[in-house]
Amino acid sequence: MMKINKYIALLLLAFTLILGCERRHLEDNLLESTVYFSRGGLQEVLFYDIEGTFDYNFYAVNAGYFRGTTEVSVDKDVSGLDKYNKDNETNLKELPSDCYSITKNKGMITEKEDATQFTIQFICEKLQALSQKSDYSDLKEYVVPLLLSTDGGIKASNELNMLFLNPSMKKMAVSAVSPGEVTVTKSEISGTLTFEFPVKTMIENQWETTFRILTGDEAVNKLNSTLLSRGTLEAYSALMATPSDAYSVEFEDMAKPGTSTIVMTVDIDASKVPDGCSSIVLWLDGATVLGQETAVEGVPYLIIHLQNVMQVSTAGIISITDVNSDSNYLGKYLEKYGYNALPLTGWTFSPESYHGSTNKNVLDGKTNTIWENRYNDTAGSVGPKSSLPFNVIIDLSGPQTFSAIELWRRSHATYVSDLRGFEIYVSDDNQAWRYVTTVDYGTTRDQRAMYNFFPEVTARYVNLYMTKSNRSNAVSIAELYLWNN
Repeated sequence: MMKINKYIALLLLAFTLILGCERRHLEDNLLESTVYFSRGGLQEVLFYDIEGTFDYNFYAVNAGYFRGTTEVSVDKDVSGLDKYNKDNETNLKELPSDCYSITKNKGMITEKEDATQFTIQFICEKLQALSQKSDYSDLKEYVVPLLLSTDGGIKASNELNMLFLNPSMKKMAVSAVSPGEVTVTKSEISGTLTFEFPVKTMIENQWETTFRILTGDEAVNKLNSTLLSRGTLEAYSALMATPSDAYSVEFEDMAKPGTSTIVMTVDIDASKVPDGCSSIVLWLDGATVLGQETAVEGVPYLIIHLQNVMQVSTAGIISITDVNSDSNYLGKYLEKYGYNALPLTGWTFSPESYHGSTNKNVLDGKTNTIWENRYNDTAGSVGPKSSLPFNVIIDLSGPQTFSAIELWRRSHATYVSDLRGFEIYVSDDNQAWRYVTTVDYGTTRDQRAMYNFFPEVTARYVNLYMTKSNRSNAVSIAELYLWNN
């Protein structure tokens, strides 16, 4: 037994000696350390002309398992720019040296610090002199080409050792924080209504900044005379101004250093809101900083639409599924409110999208037939498939004056709510459009005959610009009328 134990001990000793002589493989396949730019290649540096100078920090890092110490530096390298242009088929140019200064071009990578920072300072006055464009857009042609190198303690990457910094200088700008449109219906117009419209500088404000805000008739006229992009459609507006004695606007137009945002407060006296549809507009028209005019970025306005008109509901009056009694209401229901339906003679209904030949089903006087937008490849289908927004043009055959629309949705317990919302535009030539109002039926399924009112307009063409659906972009219309009073 003792002999067996002795042999076992000898075998263990021999095995241990063999392992001791074998090369360790724990560090096999580990990445070799290299230093490279944390973000290499072409980089855009965004800043504003009002800043005077702008410091931009960029970094080099050590990757890999092994740590070490090495001095790292960056220097201008025009040959690297030539290679970049050739490889990428670009024509970037070296930024003149008086437009910038590399204020920190050396750093250390150590066992404890695996990253180091460099700094370049861009000089706004020199960039302004260099640029030939009012918006400085030609500065995109220029870069600072920088080569990363080390003292050899850790080698620099051969692939990520070039950085091309493009000075994307913009004009000092201001913007509206929460722009857009708000619609207030008759049931909501009561007491005092308060809205806020904050505007801000695009960078932290370090100066006295004076904002220029248009209100009242001036703002409405500005909006009506400005071609605005609404989805894929460009149009002017045809808004009526709310009388100035129905509301007040309070704000300080100057932001002091350290304050980047000012807030305008609109208080509306519901008792003074006139009958009909009118709008309050606040328009950010620019600002002045250090005597310089600034640009305005984004949507510059807040529109408060006050729809102080009767709200007509047909819930419980007109069946959602039974069309047998529809003739008692179609083109007749608003007569009791003093409105007159326009005759449909000569009208044509031309949607950009339709399924089969359903485009013929509107204006036929039948509420059991519908137009619906294209949703598959059925023969005769035209236009975008299951996609919003798109145009639905109605040619009235000549100029007509109207201030209300009657629209019948499809007779179906579920699909009655397919069409949720659209915007109404009018035109005299089917080319230049004027925005009238936005319609949103919500998710309700209790009404099929829908009535909406807006400021009186005169036009030959009407565009129901389809924007919202309650069912996978499916929209449909059975019949429609226009009314005046």
